[in-house]
Parts: sequence; structure tokens; C-alpha cells
Amino acid sequence: MLSKHLFASLVAGAVALSACSTGEPEDDPIDRRLCTAEEVGIDFIELTRGEFTPRDLADLSDDGDGRERVYEAAGMERGRFVYYKQALPRPPFEPPVDIVCQVIEFESPDQAADYADGLDEVYPAIQVAGIAWLPEDRHTVEDVEPGIRRVTIDGVGRTVSVLVGFAAHDRYFTSVYVGSEGAPPTIETLRRLQAGAAGSAD
Repeated sequence: MLSKHLFASLVAGAVALSACSTGEPEDDPIDRRLCTAEEVGIDFIELTRGEFTPRDLADLSDDGDGRERVYEAAGMERGRFVYYKQALPRPPFEPPVDIVCQVIEFESPDQAADYADGLDEVYPAIQVAGIAWLPEDRHTVEDVEPGIRRVTIDGVGRTVSVLVGFAAHDRYFTSVYVGSEGAPPTIETLRRLQAGAAGSAD
């Protein structure tokens, strides 16, 4: 399945992908699909953003050459991501919230839609592997509604809750992650961030 290693590019991608960079976003249609500082709110700071190619994603798997061929056959052209972390006041305070937004551009709208449809078949694996700020322990995945999953990871003395939303918009596949060890993220927060990606103009 082409989507199995998709989300290995998220926070882990900030370290692993050689094209990663920080700074102001470029005036590019794909960047306008990413979450903006205004959308995430003044309590968040941008830690990093980067770009990646199908090859960059493929190299995060055990079979880089084979995975690259699968991605290219699926019509994948390039991707971008941005990672925000909640800035907290002086303690005591709740654990911070992390937000990761990712956009992948495809050759056609149909290919982007096919990619999104394929996620439903393998989502328990793709939503946990490669998200660097999640502990690799026991997890459960709950279907909240079409295109939204809640992943709960139970570690030793800690529980992390992550809301994952994904959708295809024109030639773009967008995914948004909102996670925390504190209070579970709300559906309203995720929907607001998704609306920004869906409403951005090319």
C-alpha cells in the first residue's frame, strides 16, 4: 500500500529530510495549504518547516528504490510540512500541544483523492510510525468521523492523545496532527486548521 510510510516524514522529517529549512514560507501554492501562524494562534511558535521529495520519503523506508517507484506511480510530486509547539507560561502548567501540518502535491486531483482513500485501509500503522514526539508504546485508534482519527498512546506513566485529520483538495493531500500529553485535543481545533488548508487558493 503506497500510504504505509507516509507519515514518517512529519517531525522526524525535520531531521531526516535533507531539504528541510526554516524561515518564512515562500509564495508558493503548496505553502498556502499549510497551517499558518495566525491559524494556530499566538500561543504557538514555529519550530521548523521543510520540503521533501518522493525520494526523501522513500529513504525513510526499508526499500527506498521500491518505495520511490510506488510514490512516483501514484503521482506524488513534492511535499512540505510545518511544526508548531505551544509556548507555555511559568509552571505549573499542562503539557504543551504539538501541531504538525503536511501537504503533498500530486499530478492530478484524482491521484490525490486515491491517496487519501487508501489511508482508511492502513491507518493504524501510518498514524503512529514516524511521529517523533510520540512514545512508541501501546496505542489505540478510534474512528471519530470520515477523515479524522484519534490515536491514543499509553506509555509508562504517560498518555498521549493525537487527533489526525486528512483530506484531498484539488491536487493536494493535506494532513494535520494535533497532539498532547495533557488534555485531549478538540475536534474544533482540528477542523479549524483543516478549514485553512481546504480554503486556500492556488
